[in-house]
Amino acid sequence: KGYRHACRAAETLCQNIGRAECYWRAPNSGGKTTGGCAVDVALARGLHSLGGTSLPPIKTPNVGWILTQSYKQQVDSSQKSLLHWIGDHPHKIAWVQGETKGYIETVYVSTQACKHGMDEKCSTCSRIVFHCAESPSAVGGRIDWAHADEIPPEKLWREVRARFTA
Repeated sequence: KGYRHACRAAETLCQNIGRAECYWRAPNSGGKTTGGCAVDVALARGLHSLGGTSLPPIKTPNVGWILTQSYKQQVDSSQKSLLHWIGDHPHKIAWVQGETKGYIETVYVSTQACKHGMDEKCSTCSRIVFHCAESPSAVGGRIDWAHADEIPPEKLWREVRARFTA
């Protein structure tokens, strides 16, 4: 709710999702995190448009990754923006080592097939998973989309490319 493209680049990004790997180059405070997280939530929910721009059809539930450089960046930037765009839409958060650390591991986002309220999850929820470049955890699994909030190390981005489903 309430999303408007901050600039022409944000609109162009939405228009090209699903057609190509997109790189949104902008200065600090240029709207990359805000726009990227709004797209993430829209894809997870299975929405058909964002800010008046059509999004490609994507199956739900789906799995997406948000890559961050550090846990501090995740908490202060990406995670904060993602939670803003999820708002009061039903979701459940799984925390890294408990909520006291403040780092989200996975957000389960309800889709139209879900029949539950807030703080619950089911097999028809989409998943948004955070991956931090400074974490020693192994990356694995299959994904439908990815969003790198900052340019990730090349090795990590290759891993992301290898995880996309057909």
